[in-house]
Amino acid sequence: MACHVTADFIFTGAGFESGQVLSIGDDGRVLALGSPPPGGAPAGILRLAGRVLLPGMVNAHSHAFQRAIRGRVERPGPDDFWSWRTPMYDAALRLTAPEIEVVSRLAFIEMLKAGVTSVGEFHYLHNRPDGAPPNDETEDPDDAVLRAAEAAGIRITLLRAAYARAGFARSTDPMQRRFVERSPEIFLARLERLAARWRSRSPRVTFGVAPHSVRAVDGAWIETLADFARRHAGDRALTDASFLPLHVHAGEQPREVREAVDEHGAPPILALERAGLAGLPYTAVHAIHVNDEEIAALSRPGVTVAACPVTERNLGDGAAPIPRFLAAGVRLCLGSDSQAEINQFEEMRTLEYNERLKQGRRILLLPPGARTPAEGLFACATVHGAGALGLAAGTLVPVPGAATPWADFYTVDLSHPTIAGADADPDTLLDAVVFGASPAAVRDVCVAGDFVVRDGHHRIEDETVREFRLVMRRLCGRP
Repeated sequence: MACHVTADFIFTGAGFESGQVLSIGDDGRVLALGSPPPGGAPAGILRLAGRVLLPGMVNAHSHAFQRAIRGRVERPGPDDFWSWRTPMYDAALRLTAPEIEVVSRLAFIEMLKAGVTSVGEFHYLHNRPDGAPPNDETEDPDDAVLRAAEAAGIRITLLRAAYARAGFARSTDPMQRRFVERSPEIFLARLERLAARWRSRSPRVTFGVAPHSVRAVDGAWIETLADFARRHAGDRALTDASFLPLHVHAGEQPREVREAVDEHGAPPILALERAGLAGLPYTAVHAIHVNDEEIAALSRPGVTVAACPVTERNLGDGAAPIPRFLAAGVRLCLGSDSQAEINQFEEMRTLEYNERLKQGRRILLLPPGARTPAEGLFACATVHGAGALGLAAGTLVPVPGAATPWADFYTVDLSHPTIAGADADPDTLLDAVVFGASPAAVRDVCVAGDFVVRDGHHRIEDETVREFRLVMRRLCGRP
């Protein structure tokens, strides 16, 4: 039976409107969004008074297990990206599959409580701690992450990441033994077995492929995975989209660029295009250190850049050339990456604030068609992220000819101190949300019509926090 939801204001894509009703079908998809029919609102309507309702945000790039190192890599020692990897690898080696499930579940709950209803999980822990393939699902880190998403209630696209080596002309690093698989054929066979287990189990689970980076796989791997993505475009055993999502780290560090030129005779984006990604939809993660020719390649239809500005500033990666991207028509989405902070509001405004720091001016990021930075940034956090993952999400407005969107949304409390008074001017309400709201202002979160967060509390939050604290005590050597 359909259900109906209303709030003080609902974001319709063009702005906030009052007096709107969101109708949700039995399948968890949006039936309609609009004014109540003649004769009044439907019976049994759920009224979320004092709140504004927005489409769920999409976290397009996440490494959930890295939630276990938050706050533990901020001492002298891991002083750049390359040395930061050592404590990260240590955690990756020491976490058991059940512990990976707990850590991931907490990360996903934190995302939901911050208004994120879909995540692209770029996942590269595939083996047991000794580097051997898992014997069964209970010790498989891939399954652990999907069990965590299922329990939390978040929509997930598992971007299974391919890792074959430590880097160009480098032997395999023993610290990476949980990542590495011997051949692309083994990688793809394991992906297809995983998808066969999960696609019939949960409609909230889809899949993609992710050659980790040009340093972690060579051209032959990239070509094989690109060919797989072409052959399986629209394969309902893997994805709900007309394409198979393919995501890859590229241009995060200057050293990576230099090594790509040494190996491929081209920087990462061009090396990827020449190895098989040309003509494919794909998402380049970070794309910070790129040249004009690479920006031109990133601007073609079907390509998206996933910026992760909070992690990028935490790791000292640098800031992507966002104004040049926008001028070239590059589509942007956002991710939480290392989980240094899970806050999509902060990811949005950091894109703008980075440019203000660099240019000494304000109100800088105005994509074509956007009236304000907030409009463009919110699109990055919603519809562009959904597009990069092939999801019917990020909007509550059915579009003729497109898949009916899922009823994925969140509400913000208009009485919360970070947003209080914003409803006095509905025309600037989105600006207030993007540039002022805290995740603590999020009160309700719904995925496919299922309220997984009510009044700011996730239904399995308390038990998950208890389990996570025990995992961390063991990881830190505490009894």
